[in-house]
Amino acid sequence: MGRLYIRIANPPENIMGQYSEGVRNFYLGLAERTRGILIDPEIMKFVYYVMKREGMDESRINDIRVMVFPSLFRNRVMGCFHIEKRQISIFPQLPFKIPKKSKRPKVTLEEISEDKELSERIRSETIKVLIHEVLHLKYYSERIVKAKTEQYYKEFENRKLE
Repeated sequence: MGRLYIRIANPPENIMGQYSEGVRNFYLGLAERTRGILIDPEIMKFVYYVMKREGMDESRINDIRVMVFPSLFRNRVMGCFHIEKRQISIFPQLPFKIPKKSKRPKVTLEEISEDKELSERIRSETIKVLIHEVLHLKYYSERIVKAKTEQYYKEFENRKLE
């Protein structure tokens, strides 16, 4: 088993400068929290299992980057795979909108963490997106990737219960 590199992306300074320090720090914290989910050894072991079971060469992924700015779709983690760069990008889930002019978000990362239902939803969606994007290494059909993502995620959850 190799080592997939998971990192926080470097956002463009001109975009970061559009937000207050409080909002920037919140976004950086959200990205770090998302990375923390992904680097869990149990999750990484399962991703390698999926790749091996699907006959995928892990060298087809250079790195996995967690974007600082969240998904444009509220309440959804998003991801994409860049074929030429061999790079997966994960956009964290933001459960509410933060206007650019805000000095700070409506809630803190601690409040999100304290909401167990929300935290578990963010965790499960983040894992599903990573599995989904890894499956795109082999499959182009979104229908097949979605079905296999659900299949593998159920297997992952069942393993946790054993």
